[in-house]
Amino acid sequence: GLKAALTEFERAAALDPRFAAAYSGFADALTTLGFFSHLSPADSFPLAERYARRAIDIDPSLAEAHASLAYVRFYYYWDWPGAEAAFKRSLELNPRYAVGHQWYSVFLLATGRPAEGFKRIQLAQESDPLSLAINTDVGFHHYYNRRYDSAVKQLTSVLEMKSDFPPAHLWLGRT
Repeated sequence: GLKAALTEFERAAALDPRFAAAYSGFADALTTLGFFSHLSPADSFPLAERYARRAIDIDPSLAEAHASLAYVRFYYYWDWPGAEAAFKRSLELNPRYAVGHQWYSVFLLATGRPAEGFKRIQLAQESDPLSLAINTDVGFHHYYNRRYDSAVKQLTSVLEMKSDFPPAHLWLGRT
């Protein structure tokens, strides 16, 4: 689905080269494909960065674009101060952006701030309670905070929503 999304984002940008959300979406699809090694991270993340920056150039107020850039800075470049600044900017622009809270929550967990991270993933879940990825990351947070019974319960609930969602199986297996 993400590879098909790349085609659609490319088509949207061709129809309207000033449609910033298309570039941000393209960046997110690329980073996800790179993160899960469906594409080479060395190829996908720098390209995603270019698309995120293009989106910001077109529309500096687009929260999604700042989160896209933050994701690249965090996962690929390990530019944690830059990632945090971009996550914060994204959430200043749109405090209800669920994916921004989700990704920032993982960043906070990785930087040794698990309580802050858990609050962020809860905000993400409140904003988008049916998101499989966000609900999986709630389980992910429970797992990393050694709340294994809560992780099993949460991840099982994700699989009740969609029984073949791979990340939920991954984290349930690890739990």
